This record gives sequence, C-alpha cells and structure tokens, in this order.
Amino acid sequence: MNFLDNNLRIIFKNNPLLKYAFKQNITPLSNLRIIDTPSGNPTGIFEGLYIHSRYDPESEAVKIIKKNTPLKISSGVILGFGLGYLTEAFLQQHPRTPLLVVEPDISFFLKALSSRDMSHFLSSGTVVFILGSSPEEFSSFIPDNFPVSAVQIYKLRSVFLKNEKYYIETEKVIKDFIRRKEINNQTLQRFGRLWVKNLVKNVGLFPQHPGVSVLSRIFNNIPAVIIAAGPSLDTFIGLLPEISKRTLLIAVDTAVGPLLNRGIKPDFIIIVDPQYWNTKYLERITADNSFFIAEPATHPRVFELLSGKGFFAGSLFPLGRYFESILGEKGTLGAGGSVTTTAWDFARLLGCSPVYIAGMDLGFPFNKTHCRGTSLENMWYHTACRTLPVETNSFLAIFSAAPFYTYSFDHKRIISDQRMMIYQKWFENQFVQHHKTKTYILTGTGLKLKNTSAVQPGKLLELPCIRKHIDSLLSKIDKDHFDLKRKKNADGKLYKSMADLIGDFKEIENLAELGITKTKKLQSFLRSGEDYTKIIEELDKIDKTILSMKSRNIAGFLLQKTIHDINSNINAENNTEILNNSLKLYRELKESVHYHIELLRIGTK
Repeated sequence: MNFLDNNLRIIFKNNPLLKYAFKQNITPLSNLRIIDTPSGNPTGIFEGLYIHSRYDPESEAVKIIKKNTPLKISSGVILGFGLGYLTEAFLQQHPRTPLLVVEPDISFFLKALSSRDMSHFLSSGTVVFILGSSPEEFSSFIPDNFPVSAVQIYKLRSVFLKNEKYYIETEKVIKDFIRRKEINNQTLQRFGRLWVKNLVKNVGLFPQHPGVSVLSRIFNNIPAVIIAAGPSLDTFIGLLPEISKRTLLIAVDTAVGPLLNRGIKPDFIIIVDPQYWNTKYLERITADNSFFIAEPATHPRVFELLSGKGFFAGSLFPLGRYFESILGEKGTLGAGGSVTTTAWDFARLLGCSPVYIAGMDLGFPFNKTHCRGTSLENMWYHTACRTLPVETNSFLAIFSAAPFYTYSFDHKRIISDQRMMIYQKWFENQFVQHHKTKTYILTGTGLKLKNTSAVQPGKLLELPCIRKHIDSLLSKIDKDHFDLKRKKNADGKLYKSMADLIGDFKEIENLAELGITKTKKLQSFLRSGEDYTKIIEELDKIDKTILSMKSRNIAGFLLQKTIHDINSNINAENNTEILNNSLKLYRELKESVHYHIELLRIGTK
C-alpha cells in the first residue's frame, strides 16, 4: 500500500490550503530512517536519535498525552509531528477538541507520512496542520475560532531539541495569540453592545461616505508620516511644518489637537474608538481641510464634530458587513487593537512608501503617557484636586496594566506594559508580511521593534518638497467623491435591509424561546427517566434551522463570551452541565436578537 499518497489525500481533503506548502521545492530527507519495533509499529531514527520509543511508540504517546493533559482543556498544540503518534493519541483521547500540529520541515513530514497508515486519525475534522511556515507567519494560519481559554502545548522532545530556536519562537507566537484573543474577548464583552448601537446609528451615513478602497494606491511611492500622541512627539513636533512639505500627514485622533494648536494640518484623521469620551479629542477644533477615515462603529458624535468629508473602512463586525453587502463594500483595514495600527494599514493601502511612524512609543519614555496638549491631559488638569492630583492620574495610567522595564531603540530602559506588547507583535508581524512597505520609527526613545529601525526626524528634511503634488491629489479626491451625490435608491435599500433583518431576528427569537422550552422539557425527562429521543430530534431541528439563517452570525456576535466559556469546557460529559450550557446559549441568543430588534426599530423610524 502507498501510505504517502493515501495520507496526503486525506490531509488535503480537510486542509486544502496545505497544497500550496507542497508546491515549493522539497529536498528529499536522507537522515531519517524508519525501522520496525517489537510492538509492530514503526519508529524513526533522526540524526542518530530515536524520535519515539524503540519498543512501543504508540503506548508511549498515549502515556505522554494522559500525563500532560489537565482536566479541562479547550484545545491542543503539538510542536513536532514526528511519526504522528502524539497527534493520534491526542485525537483518540480528545476527539472533539481542536488541535494544531506544527511541523517546520515538510520533507520530514512527507517521510513520516510514508511510514504507516494514518488515515484513521488524519481524517479528523478537528486537526489543523501548519507546515513549513516561519514563526512570524505562524499566527496568520491559526483559525480565528480556535479556542484559547485552556490551551495545552505538547512538545515532541526528540525533534524539539533539534530545532529548538524555531519551536521556542513558535511557542512565543502561540502565547501572544492566546493573550491577544483573551484581550479581544474582554474587549468584546465590554464594548460589544456599544459597537452594535453605534453601527445602527451610523448606518444612515453609509451611502454618503465612500469606502477606503477608492483610495487604493492613490499616493503610490509618496512618503507618509503617521502621527500618534506619544511622549516623543514633543521632542520634534516643531519640525512637522517642514516635514509636511515633504510627506503626507496621517494623524490618529488623539494627536489632532496638539497638531492643530501648532498650525499643522493633517491630511487624514484616523478614528476607530466607539466610546463617547474619545470624541473629546475632536472638540473645539477646526479640521475642515482634513479627510476623516472612520470605522463604522465609531461613536456617532464624531461625525457631528468633523466635516462631512471622509471615508468609511469596512466594518469589523457582522452587522456592519451585512449592511455593506446591501450598500456596497468599503474596503478592509487591518485592526491590531490600536488606532495607530489602523493608520499604518491605511498608509499601506494608499501605496505610501516609505512610512514613518511618529509618536508611537509603545511605552512611557520620560515617564509620560502622552505628548503635551492632548484632551486627556486637559481633562486631568480640569478634574485635579487635592486628593486627586494630575500626578495620580498619570501614575495610574502607567502602572495599571502589568508594567515592566524593557529597552528602547536607543538602548535605554523604558516602562511598557502587556497592552503595548500586543501592538508590538502586530507591527512586527505586519512588517514581515508587507515588507514592501518600508517602515521606520521616528526617534529612538520608544520601545524597540523587530523588522524595522529608528531614524531621526531631521533626516526627513532631506526629502524633496512635494506638497503641491500631494495637494493636487487631495483636491482630486475632494472633487471625485464629495460633490454631494448620493447613490440612487440607497435609502430604500437600507430600510428594506433593516426590515428584512428584523424579520429574521424575530424568527430566531422564536426559535430560541422554543429551544429554551424544549431544553427544560429534556431536563425533566432525564430526571424522570422518560424517553427523550423525540425531544433530542426537535432540538437538533431547531439548531439546524438557526444555523441556516443568514443573520445567525449577527445574532451570535454578542454571545462570544458564552461560547468562549463553553469551549473552555468542551469535553464536559455531565448531562446537567451540557443542558445548562444549552439553556444559557438559547437565553443569551434570545436576548441578543431582542437587543438588535429594538435598535433596528428605532433606526427605521
């Protein structure tokens, strides 16, 4: 039997994208020998070391998984495929638990697949293989729905030690991914309803504002400066008037006030925060000559404070994507958790190169939180009193998120925190994935980043003056997109789509209520010992109907915390616990669609 061809066929069926990994030139592996063992299962010798037990590799793998798996596990990661015994043992013991298998050496993987029949476990729909990718690329291959509440990482020691640096870097990427997902879950829990509320309030603006996609490559090969409001901005803000003659200026909302106070006009202003307090950064300013770039769930007050000239990025949320499917897609911008990450991806979309990032310190150089003149600083001064001086607010801002010392580009110690690490990893990964967008950090006082370097702001004064050319492109954007024309029938399409959505949500609400009733009945039947086969069939039908609804993802958006909690105990076998989870899911689904219906009804009036 040709084990290799049969194993590959099954892998490609469940992981079709892996075919691209096998298209590269693969050098046959000569230093891996497959040998028989007394158990009848093959093992391997790689560079003189046994990969698995020389006697019974299958039993050895079963013991390793049992010994190293906690009672509660949401998912697993295996570093080093070997001959597949750890993967097989994991899937036997945890058949419903998602699993990532990481193997950097494709030639090793191919030789392993030729050693034995693995079809009985490779056909599992819960395993995802990540092959031949660098640690920097790794996070882009992890499924978005990979549960991270209780991840167990297993290391095949024999191959781990042979490629230790790779696996250590990969393990760091996995832990960064877990931390980022946990923060995203917490953020969703905190802001989910606010995002939905803002989206519904802003949806009437969708037809009036073009999407960022129309700006693609307009500023091709033109240098850009992204301006954030970190402490280092104070050290060179005086140079920005001259720098603006030579570069496109893209400002995040927090930096707009300090810039305009010095007469520096940003060409684009980036806004993504859904909270009311963030609109304070845009109060009492005149930015009529700047275009705004906004995420559709931004707080509605933003659009009252700024001029009507701006662009929407594609929504990050299911409800926004639904409206875009009706009214036209806007174009996606990357989201790394910070407005500066969105600003950088916008500069990349424009085709700008090189891109310089100013005032993004990802830490607290000079023991400061922001540059001078921000709205936050002004609020601290206005609310200061004897028992709450400005210094207390500053101290809390610096030391509230697990701070630690690290190093800047200029090798000095600065304070950073766990939130900043999320942004750091995002930028470092993006600089690798989009290496054609040359990016530099202005000044060396901020947190040191990989895959880029720091330059002094004075170097930008050596660039040629191109402000006339930039202004001509900005004028063309103004003429092409803001002549007050609206898409024909856009309002009609919008209100019909909202009415259709309300109808869908009502149906889901009724199904969720029916699910609650049937689940309670099932609980009663289990206690009394009655036959519950018919109820199980009815609940299965309810679930299938909900999953067939077009609006299911919108309805489920606010349920992520509950889904996350259930996934953290995915192996629960206790009937009481399983049914309690089902009840909770139906109840929160009903509550979610009711919340959406109430908002949409107001929006259609």
